Amino acid sequence: MATLEDVVDLARVDLNDDDKDRYSDGMLLKFANNYIQQAIIERADLFLGSYSSLPSASLALSDTFPMPDQYIRSCADYCIGRSSMLSNEEASMTKAAGYLQLSAKEGGIA
Repeated sequence: MATLEDVVDLARVDLNDDDKDRYSDGMLLKFANNYIQQAIIERADLFLGSYSSLPSASLALSDTFPMPDQYIRSCADYCIGRSSMLSNEEASMTKAAGYLQLSAKEGGIA
């Protein structure tokens, strides 16, 4: 089973941040938790039958990714988009918009 660390590591590939120089684990984890929070609001059906209560939105890196595996890429793309928004460069904002749109298309979570 995938963990939130797997999601963060996947996001780092496209962010070209394998050495964790530009984005901290904590920052990327926060974005992943934001994605999960939004999924709980918009797609609670993804959690039916899996939990006696909805998962916390404060998951740790070592916690299991609480959604079906096909949403891992969408969550990573969301993390990439949110991270790219931190730069004021126009190219980064274009990249951010693209990844956020891709995430919404893949996961149905905006």
